[in-house]
Amino acid sequence: MFLKRGLAVAGLAGLLLAGQGLALDDVPKGIVVDAKTRKPVPRARIQYHLDAEEGQKFGVVTDANGGFYMIGINPMKLSLFLLYLDVEADGYQRKQETVYPDPAGNPDIRVELEPAPPLVQEFVPVSNRDRMEEIGKTLNMEFGGKLGFYPQDQKSGILVRDTRENVARARALIAQSDVPPRQIWLQLLLIEADGQGGGRNVPDDPEFRDLQGKLKSLFKFQTYNVIGRADIHGQENASFSIMQDAGQTGKAAFAVRSGRLEWGGSSVRLRDLTITVQKPVHSEISTTVNVPLGDTVVLGSSKGGTQDHAVIAVVKVSDVR
Repeated sequence: MFLKRGLAVAGLAGLLLAGQGLALDDVPKGIVVDAKTRKPVPRARIQYHLDAEEGQKFGVVTDANGGFYMIGINPMKLSLFLLYLDVEADGYQRKQETVYPDPAGNPDIRVELEPAPPLVQEFVPVSNRDRMEEIGKTLNMEFGGKLGFYPQDQKSGILVRDTRENVARARALIAQSDVPPRQIWLQLLLIEADGQGGGRNVPDDPEFRDLQGKLKSLFKFQTYNVIGRADIHGQENASFSIMQDAGQTGKAAFAVRSGRLEWGGSSVRLRDLTITVQKPVHSEISTTVNVPLGDTVVLGSSKGGTQDHAVIAVVKVSDVR
């Protein structure tokens, strides 16, 4: 695209010069050379504009001798305004050059390009595959989207291809971000609620903060009885499923499963959580919920066979490591 634009500009040189009343010798010109060998750099791609005319940008490609003419720039304006050049060439580092006003309107424009460092390639393994997307975002942010890296899901790692310095930086960032999945511990309490009005026998469990207050504010049942409890251990970004028979931890036979446990920094998101109670009454709760670390969350109630009967589920995140 740039090359075509540069050739098009060069092809229209005669028309533009005629329109400006200029001879080719009067057109501002310059040269692009290798900073180390001082040899000309052919086919370098240049964009240029005056600071007073930022909306009017031009492009050109250097000839076999590294030379170029800046068609479209009136030389008289070079005595008044800054000139900006953006120069790229294969095998060289990009360079942005500022040319200051020249009283004669004919500055000596010589751009020296540094050879680009050689590229190296390295495969960096990632132990926590669930972090691959997050690691990719971190690399894009750190390198402004200019790092050459390619996630390899099947091999569980990232292929990095860039300068040796950037590959080393990327390796350190990947190691820093490649943390093992967190271990998450939950506590579940199942409460059978009966009758309307009264609010007697509201359980007070020291492991579930302010349980009495929460139940009284949310429900108006007459009696509350703990029928089951479970300690659940799961892993970040993984699912879990447990089953308990009646008599193991109370009167209830129940199953608990979640499609995914997600750690949000201060809370755990239980995605697609389902609690199914078979005994003493059949009921089911399905939801997705955020549970703050150390806090108690009442998920709601699932009605049993009668309107004044329900099973209430209470969840707490006891630890995350």
